[in-house]
Amino acid sequence: MRDLQKYYKILQLNYTIARYNSLIDAAFDIHANSAVLAATSVDLAVEFDVNDSKILRNDADLDAFFFK
Repeated sequence: MRDLQKYYKILQLNYTIARYNSLIDAAFDIHANSAVLAATSVDLAVEFDVNDSKILRNDADLDAFFFK
């Protein structure tokens, strides 16, 4: 039973790592358009539990960040 629990945990970790890698690839894909890059960057930040107040979601957020 213990081996089955370890196996299940490894499957969960592999799935999580694959998801993170997929989001990282999408967020930094130089061939994607800027809207896709922005959306996947937000998704990546959410997955990594970045505080919502720190995530720049749109042009207004970007302006507020750079022109404080």
